[in-house]
Amino acid sequence: MNDKACEKFANFNINFALILAGPMLDFVMDAGVKMSEGIGTAVAGIGPDSEKSKEKVKQTINEMKQELPDKRIQIIQDIQAGLLAQMPKAKEFLKKAPEDAIFEEGFQIIDNYNFTPLPKLYSSLDNKQLFAYIDLAKANDAKLGEMLEKLTEWIGRIYTKYPGLFPKKGKPQTAAKK
Repeated sequence: MNDKACEKFANFNINFALILAGPMLDFVMDAGVKMSEGIGTAVAGIGPDSEKSKEKVKQTINEMKQELPDKRIQIIQDIQAGLLAQMPKAKEFLKKAPEDAIFEEGFQIIDNYNFTPLPKLYSSLDNKQLFAYIDLAKANDAKLGEMLEKLTEWIGRIYTKYPGLFPKKGKPQTAAKK
């Protein structure tokens, strides 16, 4: 795979993973707050100062809700930093991949969709751009959903055609050639 394709493919993989992770993270964080609220309210209702305890739970839950956006940003940025740290190694590995039109198919899918003013999904996205895509996914944007579905199918075709191309944890990293 040539350098330009490696760069695009690596950027796409990072962006794709984070865009899918964003709404799931929001769901888990929201569920955690709701569980904490339910459990806290139930436990607070048991003691002699139940009204006072319930008010304290309500205050704590409101504080948690206010902190969620910052925590969401920090978690996504931490994941992104970890993925970006792996980028040089991933690019070196991808360079060993065979030249194949299948890799360009995904870039063509991305090129067929326009999310102006956002750059293409195979670009290096800054945090503002990344979170704009995540917010589109969370809002169930039909156009983004359609594109992500096609890209998921494309990734599946790559994995089927080159099952040994992408390293699995604990396995040696050797590029598969077909």
